[in-house]
Amino acid sequence: MAGPLDGIRYLDLAPLGPGGHCSRMLADLGCDVIRITDPAPDVARGASTLASPGSKGYSLRRNTRVIGIDLREEQGREVFYKLAGMADAMGVGFRPRVPARLGIDYETIAKINPRIIYCSLTGYGATGPYANYASHDINYQSIGGLVALTGPRGGRPYVSGTIADSAGGGWQGVIGILAAIIARESTGKGQFVDVSATDGILSIVHRWVESYLDTGEAVTRGTDLTTGKYPWFDIYQTRDGKYLSVGAVEPYFYANLCRLLGREDLIPHQHADDKKLDEIRESFIEIFRTRNRDEWLAVLMAGDACAAPVYEMDEIAGDPQLAQREMIVDVAHPDGGTVRQVAPLIKFSETPSEIKNVEPRPGAFTGEILGPLGYTRDRIRELTELGVVE
Repeated sequence: MAGPLDGIRYLDLAPLGPGGHCSRMLADLGCDVIRITDPAPDVARGASTLASPGSKGYSLRRNTRVIGIDLREEQGREVFYKLAGMADAMGVGFRPRVPARLGIDYETIAKINPRIIYCSLTGYGATGPYANYASHDINYQSIGGLVALTGPRGGRPYVSGTIADSAGGGWQGVIGILAAIIARESTGKGQFVDVSATDGILSIVHRWVESYLDTGEAVTRGTDLTTGKYPWFDIYQTRDGKYLSVGAVEPYFYANLCRLLGREDLIPHQHADDKKLDEIRESFIEIFRTRNRDEWLAVLMAGDACAAPVYEMDEIAGDPQLAQREMIVDVAHPDGGTVRQVAPLIKFSETPSEIKNVEPRPGAFTGEILGPLGYTRDRIRELTELGVVE
């Protein structure tokens, strides 16, 4: 069965960062994603090694088709323009000054295909004084306010993984592209979609930003519900050195937690002053150290206390909830054997997503992609020998 985006063609010129996460999700949803690479070796080919040296399982390229096109050459741009003329959408991850230099800016492409959705996927956005600055995930988190909220009270801020590239930019790109496609059904026109990973982070932390804008009082690390102020919304180490999380926000969940920990006397003090909260936290620390993590979880999860294990990477695949939902799957690898990957994110009853390939290689799809554009085998061979396509 085809995925929900079957029939939608997307050209991907944003192989890393937000663009890579955007195209992976679109491809998982059944979109025909054609990834454009440089025929010469480039960093995008080694994207997996940036995050996981030696791993063949990690790929932002899965479910896509790949073709190398030299956009610096006139013949290469000619090939690309033909692809763009048949595409529904495209994503560009270059800094804003680059597309015009390559002749693939929105104004140029819109003349070829007025219905195209052209999504700029960058760290800071297509406008503004930072637009052409070099940057990465940690920088977007920093400006967007997420880093400042992460870490212990009174301590230094921490990095929160790579959330800006994925949720901050990539997933926002998917939302923007699909919204623009829906709008096109009414207007008949394509449009320029400007996605910034930094803007995405700001949207994620909007609660704390808007609170400051309203009250003038800034939330800092360890002073808010979700940043570690309360002992009933925190991480605890258990006897075996492992960790679990508790998030007993509602009064009845907090009461359950206290009862299961043998401290019903703490129930009236859920929102006590800081001194009392510190006392409760110290009590929780001591109590949690009396049993192993899984022993505690057997009691707390079944007892409606909002608890869960803090997994290390080697534990995730064995979780029964994730296993039941088939969130870790085995897929064939072109080098032989299989690799385990995280399954497509969303479950559909009628148009299920699937992983069709895990590591598409440049050159494997050239004829398949260019044939429908009118290129003969001889012409494709000629362009390949010239290094214009791969």
